[in-house]
Order: sequence, then structure tokens, then C-alpha cells
Amino acid sequence: MIELLNLSMLGGLAAISAPVIIHFMHRRRIKPVTWAAMQFLRAMPAKSRRRLFLDEWLLLLIRSLILACIAIALLRPAYFASSAGNAGRVERQGRTGAVLLVDDSVSTSSGRGRSAIESMKQLATSYLDTLSTGDEVSLIRTSQLGKATADPIFDLEAARRSVEAIESTEVESDVPGLLSAGLDQMARHVNPGIELVLIHDGRKEGWKVDDEQQWKSLRAEIESDPEAPIGTRRRPRVVMLSPEPRPEANIAVSRIRLDRALIPEDLPIEIDVSLVHYGESDPEEALLRLFVDGRSVEERPVTIEAGETSRETFTYTFEEAGSHVIEAVIEGARDSLAADDRRALSVEVTKSLPVLLVEGATGKGFEGSLGYVAASLDPGGDGRGLFRLDRTTIGRLDDVDFRDFRVMILGDVPALDASTVAKLERFVMMGGGVLVGLGPATQPLLANRDWARGSEGFLPATLGRRRVPPGSLLPAEARVGHYGMQAFEDQATNVWSEAKIDAYYRLDTTGLLGSEVVSLLSLTNGDPVIVERARGRGRVILVTTTLDAKWSDLPFVSAFVPLIRGLTAYLGSVVLPPRNMRPGDRITYCPSDLESREVVLCEDPKGNPIVLEQGYWEDYPARISEPLASAGIYRVRDASGKNRVYYAVNPRRNESRLTVLSNEDLRKTLANVPLVSLQQSDEVIDVLGQTKRPSRELWPLLLMLAVGLLFVESLMTSRQSRRELRASASQTPESGGAA
Repeated sequence: MIELLNLSMLGGLAAISAPVIIHFMHRRRIKPVTWAAMQFLRAMPAKSRRRLFLDEWLLLLIRSLILACIAIALLRPAYFASSAGNAGRVERQGRTGAVLLVDDSVSTSSGRGRSAIESMKQLATSYLDTLSTGDEVSLIRTSQLGKATADPIFDLEAARRSVEAIESTEVESDVPGLLSAGLDQMARHVNPGIELVLIHDGRKEGWKVDDEQQWKSLRAEIESDPEAPIGTRRRPRVVMLSPEPRPEANIAVSRIRLDRALIPEDLPIEIDVSLVHYGESDPEEALLRLFVDGRSVEERPVTIEAGETSRETFTYTFEEAGSHVIEAVIEGARDSLAADDRRALSVEVTKSLPVLLVEGATGKGFEGSLGYVAASLDPGGDGRGLFRLDRTTIGRLDDVDFRDFRVMILGDVPALDASTVAKLERFVMMGGGVLVGLGPATQPLLANRDWARGSEGFLPATLGRRRVPPGSLLPAEARVGHYGMQAFEDQATNVWSEAKIDAYYRLDTTGLLGSEVVSLLSLTNGDPVIVERARGRGRVILVTTTLDAKWSDLPFVSAFVPLIRGLTAYLGSVVLPPRNMRPGDRITYCPSDLESREVVLCEDPKGNPIVLEQGYWEDYPARISEPLASAGIYRVRDASGKNRVYYAVNPRRNESRLTVLSNEDLRKTLANVPLVSLQQSDEVIDVLGQTKRPSRELWPLLLMLAVGLLFVESLMTSRQSRRELRASASQTPESGGAA
């Protein structure tokens, strides 16, 4: 069977027509001219004229064949001989281009005694032993996805050294991403045979089994030509090498959660640490230690039943505002995966949160659209509490720099001009929080046109009609687990029974509620009264009734103060650039104007220096690192060491499950793809270590044929010239005698 290995040059076949086109264009330009020597041509015998005509067409055919040979040679045709093969053995298509796809994610470090990554490297080395001189190898690791890949190499010893140097990292597994990168890498190989060699630990995490669309696209790419021989460029062979996975017991620190979104200084907070015991082994006893800024603050023994989750609560008070880091560590667990025995959380302790109140109706104290909100956030009115307020009106917003605030609260604002809307949207996209309260002054047509813009603006949803129910409605169902509503989780369900809503706006949340728009509090009739939507890096919360007493008596019930403080703290808790990250992310540090020219130092979890390059984040000058490969706590500080910022890098929680990949999972992902799955080194040698299927590339023969045709064309042209000269010479004496 003959296969074309370089279909990208298929357009070169059009060059075959060049001699024919030139021939006819040349004939069209010929104009008959009668001249004295024409009598010799007329006197030429008919037999000679026919011979001349035949020679011209033979030359045209030879020249076209020369171009055809060169064009087809560029397509790299290869001949594959048929063979009966040996049962159970793989038949390779000549010289092989092997793309090794190695999953070096965090789960590959699992195992007691011998880790999964060591077994994977042994399988990869056995595979390389089945290759021979002339075969080429590429190596792509999960930790390298997104980076430029190296060219294939023919040095098999160098490939073995590269495999031996592989170590587990703490990045997330991504098998579809590996296969996609391998398919892209195929184009850089020159050998006719192609094998995608997936080397992984046999765990389900990272396969993304439920992403049917992505796997459908990958299968179509692998099986681009179902009729082509397996192991060729149009139908690469997929080889899966994985050590036989076994169920493993593993204890992990799965989460660190605080009892509030905004952390004040000098006030005790609760720190919840969740521990999970995956597997079916006996209960494990271990020691849980809590660290703050690298200092151990408490430790306690814990016992976790198999398959259960345990939650331990600590109380701690931060005495200083600024960046801090909390770390929970399990010691003595003797489990299979050590990488998830610790987890860190970077937090920002706030001394005061700047909040801008924009009122539709102005006033002082309890007066104005946001008078009760101001009293709830700053009861003393002196700005010494957690919230530092600035009250203004829409007419003065042109003089306000939104970057000076973390939260903006709009109370019964009738309209905003286009420039203010643009500034507000940028404020939200950059991580700011906005709380919007509606009221009698709200103009729904303008709000929908400028603020909502069909779900493209900053308003969470489009406003419907104002509703005045015949009887007052009560807030009924609050969202559990939301930081903004956390004050009500431990209270009775009738906490809202005192409140009455007399009027509110209904919302059009078609297709958004539950996905993009989250209801935080709803009425007894099911209509939402408080909703939230994330916009860019920030958040917007909409209250469909008034934040004063015009449409409800919410300001007079006991739940109002914790509600307003909780929502405002939640909106202002976003810390940007992010400081809690995953392996593969980059540290982004935005220095203040005073720090912008100072030296900034960065250290990895082991204390080694990391280079931060100059760059920009959202138009702000920033110092940015390379992608981080290791989990742990990173520190950024200035030369004096006084100003420091902590960054916490944690592996994803799903890597801790160590679920075994089942045959059903393989059928769902690689259905109908010819797959060679091997788990032992001996199997690799037995199945792949054999004589290759005979094959030969034909382009050298085509080039030799083109050279031979060039020689024939030269001989024919020379012979034709000599014949024409002899014919001319034989006619010259006759013409002289006649004269």
C-alpha cells in the first residue's frame, strides 16, 4: 500500500500543467510572416514535418513528467508491504515517530515504597528499548503544557536520560490536554510511523471523563482516516503505558475556611480545617498542626474514619493588619500521597474597608437613601470601625476616584450618565464590589438600558415591573453557606418573620438564575429579593426593594445590621491580584507608587530566590514570576523586609482521590480508537519489540527518474537541433542551382 506522508504539498501537482500552458501561449503569439527562406520549409518532405511534430509533443510530455516526479516526490510517497504479522504483536509502519506523553501530575507521587512515577519511568524506558536507530522521539509532560515543545530527537540514549530525569510535580493532571499536545507535535516528525504513547499512573483524575465534547473532538482527530493503516500519520497508534493501579488509602487536608470573608484585626475568628480519609483502610490517627505566618499556634491529635470527612475548628486573633498565611499540616498519617498532607491559605487582615455610599436622596444620620445603611456600617459615625464611609450623590461622582474604594453602595439612584456607568463597570471588572438598592426613584427603562444591557452590564438581572402585593410579603429562604449570609446560619428559620416587604421589583432571570445569578434571599412567594452575580473579577449584589423604610421595614428588624455588614464585607473581601493559586499560575505583585522603584524579593517554599520580571497587570505596573511548579508558601517582600505579601499555592483537591481508571471510563473516552494498553515491562517488550513492517519511501526513486528524464530531454533537444541544421543545409544548394 502506498501512502502520501506530506499532503501539505499536494498543490504542487498543479506545476505539471506549466509546460502545456507555456506551449499554447507561445503558439498564440506566433504570427505568420512570409520571408525568402520559407521556400525551404515548404520543400521539406511531409515525413520530416511529421517527425518534427512528434518530437515537439514528446518533449512536452517529458517536461511535464519531470515536474510531476518532483511534485510527487515532495509529497513523500511511502510503500508499506503487507504482512501477516504475529498474534498479539504490534506491526509498526517502518521507521517510527514516537510522541511520549508523560503525566507528571501530583497523583503520580503516590504509593508506599515505590511511587507511581518510578514505575511509569520503567515502562517508558522499556518502550524506548523497542525502538531502533532512525526512530525519533518527542517528550511532552503535563507540567509543560502551554509551553513551547522541543523538536523530535533521533538520539535514543538522550531520550532515555530525559525520561530518567522526570520527577512528579504538583500540577493538575490533564490527559485530554496531553493527547491534544501530542497530536500537534506529530506535524514536527518526519518518519512515516506515528505512535502517541500515553504514560500515566492509572488514576481517573485528569481524564475529564464527563467532557464528552472534548473527547469527541480528540477521537475525530486521532481517527481522521479510519481506512488508513494503524500507526501512520493519518491514523496514529495510541499506546497506553500505566502500572497496574491499586486502591490506595489517603488522608488529605481538603480545605481551610474562615468564618467570615473580611478579616478584621484584633477580633477572634474561627478557622475550619477539613480533613478527608479516602480509601477503605482502618481509621488513621494523626497529628494536625496549625501554623500562622510560619509559626505553630496549635496542634491536636485527630482520628479519621475511612471514607469520612472530619472538621477541626481553631480560634485565632490577628493582631496586625496586612498579608498573613494560614497553613494546616497532617503529621504521622502514613498515607499514600504526601503532597496533600498540607494546605495553605493566604489572607488579608483589614484595618478599615473604604466604602462609598451613593444616595439618590441626600441626608445626614438616618436621613437619606442610605441613612440606615450608614448607621449599620459605622454606628459611631467616626470612621473608627471596620468600615470607613464616604457619602456622596450622583452629581459629585465625576470628582470621585473609584480606585480609592473597595465597595460602592447605590441607594435609590434614578440614573447614571454614560461615563459614570463605564467607570462603575471597570470598577467591578477590576475586583470591586457593588451593592445596589432600588426604590421609588429608580427608572427601570434607563436601568435596563444602561445598567443591565441584556445581562451585559453590571446589574445582575433585567428589572421587570414594580410589584405591590395586596399584603406584605416576608423574606423566607436564605442561601446557606454564603459568606454574605453567614450571620444567619445558626439562627432559627423565623429570623426574617419580623420583616415585611410592601413593594419590590420583579427580576427577569431567564436562563441566568442558578448559573450566573445566585439568589441569596427570596420572598414567601418565591421571588428573589437579594441576588448576586460575579462580573469580571468583582461582584454585584442587587436588593430589589429599598434600603430605607419606604418599601419595607427591613431597617427596623434585628437582621438588618448583620445583613448589611455581611454583604458589604463579602463584597470588599476580594484581594487582587490573587494570592491563592494553583501550580502553573504566576505570582503577580503590584507595588505601590512608593515601592515601584524599590527592589522586590521573592522566595519559594524552600527559601530559594525567584526572579520577578517587570510587567503589567490590568494596566498597572507589576512584578510577575514564571509559572510556579511547586505547591507551598511563597513570600514577596521589599529590600527592608517590612512589607511582605504571602502567596499560597495548593494542588487541586480532586487529585487526592486516587480513583482507579476503569474499563468503562476508557470506553467513554477512547471509544473505537485502536488502543494498545500495557502494564508490565515484559508486556511492552513482547508486544512492541519486534521486526518492523517493511516500508520504503519512494521519493528518492522519483528524483532519480526526474534526473533521467532531464537527460533524455537534453538528448532529444540536441538531436532535434542537429536534424533541423542538416535539413537547412540540404535545401541550400538546390535553391542556389535554381537561381
